[in-house]
Amino acid sequence: MLTLGNQTPYVSSAILERLFLDPNMKLWDYSDKTLLPNLPKMFTFPKLGDFYAAWANNLHKQGIKIRTSHELVSILSRSSSGVVVQTRPTGAEGNEVTDSYDELVLAVLADDAKRLLGEKARFLEKWVLGSAKFFEDITVTHNDLEYFEKYYETTFREELVMKDVREREQKEQVEFARREFKPMYYTHSYQKDPKRIEMSFDW
Repeated sequence: MLTLGNQTPYVSSAILERLFLDPNMKLWDYSDKTLLPNLPKMFTFPKLGDFYAAWANNLHKQGIKIRTSHELVSILSRSSSGVVVQTRPTGAEGNEVTDSYDELVLAVLADDAKRLLGEKARFLEKWVLGSAKFFEDITVTHNDLEYFEKYYETTFREELVMKDVREREQKEQVEFARREFKPMYYTHSYQKDPKRIEMSFDW
């Protein structure tokens, strides 16, 4: 299930379809029996810090300069020959530095991108970035095991296993779940109000 908090009921079915079937966008393989395979093909990086350190080290050897703990203050100019930006160390107002680059990629929220582009934003950029909507939601951090066990499936439950499992892959998935049932991501819906969805993560 695609879960976006209280906005889940308004997600287009076309977006949901792409998450399962689009070869360039899909997050999960589609199952015509269970919707999601019991054992999705996802990857995690248990030593993500080491991964980025090795990547940075390789880039340094190629003469690429990486600057961290800096913030982009403004975009001064954009043209076919490159971009000129103003940056500074995070939280150090008055220490702005002007830099020139061949290209600029803004990996930030839409409203931040629009603010940074300012008057340099093109018509289409203003329209797309200005169309993004943000909503208030509630996040609670707790260690209430009783609450979790009441509303979520925290242990493997045999009665929830699909009956008449015949395919080899499905049998292997069920056996894996029996041995390694350690979910991290949970969802809970409310019978009185199906539009409401509660999401939880076990960290």
